[in-house]
Amino acid sequence: MGATETDFWETGASPGTQYESWVDVLNDRFGRWEADLPVAKSFYARTSSCQIDSTQFVECICDPCAATRPFGRNFIGGAETLTFQLVLSGQERFEIGENRYILSPGDLLIWNDLNAMRFEVLERLHKVSVTVPMARLKSWVPTRWHSIDGFHPKGSPVASVVSSLATAMLPEALNARLMDGHAVADAMLGSLVCVLGTESGFATGLRDSYILKAKAYIMRNLGEPTLSPAEVAEATGVSVRHLHSLFESVGLSVHEFIMSKRLERIYQDLANEAMRNRTITEIAFSWGFQSSAHFSRRFKEAFSQSPSAFRKTHLSGLSTENFDLSLISSP
Repeated sequence: MGATETDFWETGASPGTQYESWVDVLNDRFGRWEADLPVAKSFYARTSSCQIDSTQFVECICDPCAATRPFGRNFIGGAETLTFQLVLSGQERFEIGENRYILSPGDLLIWNDLNAMRFEVLERLHKVSVTVPMARLKSWVPTRWHSIDGFHPKGSPVASVVSSLATAMLPEALNARLMDGHAVADAMLGSLVCVLGTESGFATGLRDSYILKAKAYIMRNLGEPTLSPAEVAEATGVSVRHLHSLFESVGLSVHEFIMSKRLERIYQDLANEAMRNRTITEIAFSWGFQSSAHFSRRFKEAFSQSPSAFRKTHLSGLSTENFDLSLISSP
């Protein structure tokens, strides 16, 4: 076991050096990034970090900013790493190679040093990151480590399990109560591998690779009303007929898979206290529905409750003034 080192940093009062200081901290915590020019005169950020052996915890809050890292640049400590990044609040756009993600609260992103990357913080971001040696992942899955799906939306098995573990360990790490970084890394990776094993999160062959690629594209574009099997097939690099054949192993058609994921995200939003001031229609339309009646019918078929009844059950004391009553299904 190695020594545990903790550190707290916060931007100072001088606007002239706030962003420059943040870039130095960013590079120290996450390897070398090429930061864009500051977006505002005043900038705020703070980090709490802990290094345990070769495992690192970072809790970060920062104002909108952006940076790019070219392929294979400046690994942390000179070794390849894997980072689990959980968004607690705010929103961030993240690009890994050709993949683009919009990260919202509850979403988990897993990224490594082997790809060109870019991030853009769209609104003040609060996130937790746990960085572990890539070598530890390769010891868990020596032939499949490169096939891990990077994006895991809020409520998915990986996001639920791994995020719970990371947030539970964070205060213990920052208070120097975790002593063995290798054990921490194995706890994170073991949980990841365990859950991926149950949801086929690894691509074990070309067919699985296509399925994962198609699913990832769907999840990135779930809120687009025009999302279609033809668009997914083109993005995946297969014909529409082949795409439908691939999804036979999923047990849902492409359209049914899209619909089920939209309903899952709406289910989560309707039960989310932070969303109580958004109407049901706004939430439904933000996830790609274009008809209130169609959405209400599909929601009731899936969850045996109208959207408004479901929301009332999960948000006690919510005034009916916040409901769009036109969404209530007819008896």
